[in-house]
Amino acid sequence: MRHHVAARLGKPLLLALGAVLLAGCRPTVPRSATSAGPTRPGGGFSLDAVAFADRRVGWAAGTGVILRTTDGGASWQVVRRGRRPILELLAPTPDVAVAVGDGRVLRTTDGGRRWTSAPTPAGQRVVSMAWADAAHGYAVALPAARRAGVVEVFGTPVPPAGGTLWATADAGRRWTRVALIGSVQAVCAASPATAYAVAGLTVWRLAAGAPLAPVFEAPLRVRDAPAAVVLCRGATVVADWTDLDQGGLGHFPYVAFVSRDGGRSWQADVEEPYTHLGAAGVTAPAGPGTAPGPLAVAPDGTVVYAGSSYGRGAILQSDAGSHVRRALPGPAILSAVAFVSRTVGFGVVGGPGPGGILRTTDGGRHWRRVYPAPVR
Repeated sequence: MRHHVAARLGKPLLLALGAVLLAGCRPTVPRSATSAGPTRPGGGFSLDAVAFADRRVGWAAGTGVILRTTDGGASWQVVRRGRRPILELLAPTPDVAVAVGDGRVLRTTDGGRRWTSAPTPAGQRVVSMAWADAAHGYAVALPAARRAGVVEVFGTPVPPAGGTLWATADAGRRWTRVALIGSVQAVCAASPATAYAVAGLTVWRLAAGAPLAPVFEAPLRVRDAPAAVVLCRGATVVADWTDLDQGGLGHFPYVAFVSRDGGRSWQADVEEPYTHLGAAGVTAPAGPGTAPGPLAVAPDGTVVYAGSSYGRGAILQSDAGSHVRRALPGPAILSAVAFVSRTVGFGVVGGPGPGGILRTTDGGRHWRRVYPAPVR
């Protein structure tokens, strides 16, 4: 999962950090999810999202293009061109993919040959989605009249106050609102029967045949709940909070908490190394940078964080208390990341400078550009 200019409801536009992060010796900034970088001169494009259905089939997208690979990222083909930005990709199966951006949702069920506008909750503008399989999905949405205020943090578009949660079990033909206490910011699907959502400082578990239940309350030193995202895979759940209002000089307070037992127990996993968002006594190892980037959960539960510090990108892998940080090559700063195993992963580079898709086969020690194909 993808980063840009942040707009907070009732506040002016501010430069924050998030998905596409600026290179050079300048602080990185999160972006508005209502606009994305333009296509590049000469036919290039900015990439902002990447997702894999399995080790071989994956997708990447941004402004003006959707790409697909069927050989584990060795080669990529353009399967759709357009003008609207795509900020989030989901790949529940090798043939089914969902693209979300600027309130619009596109869906393919035939490997990208045909794309159609996907059905969404009536009267709602979808901000982000989660799909466990081709039929079971969730959507975080705002009333259709609401156009401003969405910000992308840790690669996920996040709404301001007023976000609602919706669920479908029939590929979107019928949507049902899920009644959560508070404004919903993010959702993830661990399986067709289990999902997790963040509202305020609370992580909720949605399980088939069980009542809606809060499983974690983040111990943070804040008056208002900061921007939050949640990712999950199997029994691993990671929830992050970033205080965009308190950022400055390239530093934005963030802290991520991880559960590796389906939400029963939690621990602080990483935080911004120079600011402390957690309450007294809550400390965690330093994250990959002073500005949060995208994150991903590998199939074995390893959490991969990307970030940056003053124009230099890095990733950090976290596995049951073990943290390994690796610098990215040159000026590369990832706007989205996906790992298909503990060692094999992909990152897309957007924003100013050379863009494209990078691949690692050794857990991030080395990266190779696989799209556009390197000149030999």
